[in-house]
Amino acid sequence: MTPWLYAAAFAVSLAVAPAPAQAQDVEQSFAVALVRDALTALAQANATGNYTVLRDYGSAQFRLENDATDLAMAFARVRSERLNLLQALVVDPVLQRATSALNNSAMRLSGYIPVDDRAISFDMEFVNEGGAWRIFALRVGEYTAPVSQE
Repeated sequence: MTPWLYAAAFAVSLAVAPAPAQAQDVEQSFAVALVRDALTALAQANATGNYTVLRDYGSAQFRLENDATDLAMAFARVRSERLNLLQALVVDPVLQRATSALNNSAMRLSGYIPVDDRAISFDMEFVNEGGAWRIFALRVGEYTAPVSQE
């Protein structure tokens, strides 16, 4: 697998999902904590223009394939859309996928955070390195939240 980055709306998935037979659900509160942690790191990188911490927060493969400049370019659209990623700290994300695979050494979390008339989409992969979950792949973007039919 190769780490991927994408900071635009979700149209196509670039990562290969774990086979359903290997996948198991991730405990909800742990998945929410990882989503919040990753989005906070990205929010701080966007606010400061310093993507080295986000890069260093990643897995060894993520760090190998992405320098700080790559990350700044990848998330330029998130900055231009002025997405307030810190809302992930106060609004519960809607998890559409929360699975782990490969003997609990890889995890994928996908969904959105509903905020006002738009939502913050996310698709994240993590790998367990040395007992810590590290970012392997990260996508964040905006899409219009579904409108409820009342």
